Order: sequence, then structure tokens, then C-alpha cells
Amino acid sequence: MRNTYQDKHGTFYLRLLVPKVLHPHVTRQKVVQSLKTKDRRQAYIRSMEASLAFERWVLDMKKNYGIYDNNRTYANV
Repeated sequence: MRNTYQDKHGTFYLRLLVPKVLHPHVTRQKVVQSLKTKDRRQAYIRSMEASLAFERWVLDMKKNYGIYDNNRTYANV
């Protein structure tokens, strides 16, 4: 489980980094989300769901700001 860790109480967390091209548009460069479970299997499933939601958010942000995968920006025409 990449980007997940367990705190001293046993709860799993997911840590995700915001892409550098979005740093000027967001207040935080790192997102940490509790997976609200102590079970490793459940944490794995929830981390995959949260990672997918985060990737969708990143794509939406890039689309809203006109940032494309090759890191070029284009004016809205």
C-alpha cells in the first residue's frame, strides 16, 4: 500500500502529493486523509478509492486552469 501509513493508535492514513503545476492554485501541497480503519485489507480498498478520487480531482483542476499533461498552459479560446 503505497502512500499509506498507520499511526501509533493503529488507524491508517493516506498521504498524497499535489502535482507541482497545481501548487500556485492550492493552499496545501500535501493531502493527508484518514482511512478510518485499523484493518489492513479495508485500508487497502479505501486507499485505492481515495487515490482514484484524488486523481479525478487533479484532472478537474488541470482542466479548470488549462493545464495539460505536457505542463503547457493554453488560454481558453
